[in-house]
Amino acid sequence: MDSTALSLCTVNSDNFWTAFSALATLGTGIVVLISVWILAWQLGELKRATYAQGWFFAMNHLQNEDARGERRELFELDEKGYEKLSDELKAKWKDLAEKACHRYDCIGVMAKNKMFPKNLATKSYGYSVLRTWKACSQLVQKYQEQRGPDFWAHLTWLVEEAKKNQTFPNSK
Repeated sequence: MDSTALSLCTVNSDNFWTAFSALATLGTGIVVLISVWILAWQLGELKRATYAQGWFFAMNHLQNEDARGERRELFELDEKGYEKLSDELKAKWKDLAEKACHRYDCIGVMAKNKMFPKNLATKSYGYSVLRTWKACSQLVQKYQEQRGPDFWAHLTWLVEEAKKNQTFPNSK
């Protein structure tokens, strides 16, 4: 074999490895891009799963029959007027009001800390939150004066957020 033929083989061999290297780099880049896309998708799904788990807790916390019955009874007592209630019913009203406020304060903690989007709580339960607030606001304010402004602060935050998103009559 002469030297010209040998140099052609070397040049072709160098071009082959340069092209192979370029294709390998391109393939690696594509794999990295696909991996980033899959990672972003997985993070989105993880966020949705976290929201779903938080919302599932919130729904159970607010929709169990005991909680619904307590709120219903609170609203019935409130419609009668606190001052017109007997001492026994006033004590019952206070117990029911504390339970309702506590439940919505827990939901406020979760929504404010982004365990699920706040609009889920304010749109799904906004009317009930505002109706509970109408019944219990004086009790909340009394407790905040006695125990500090942080007491049931997430409830008051949830009420303010619900007021921004609600258009129900007699709910503000």
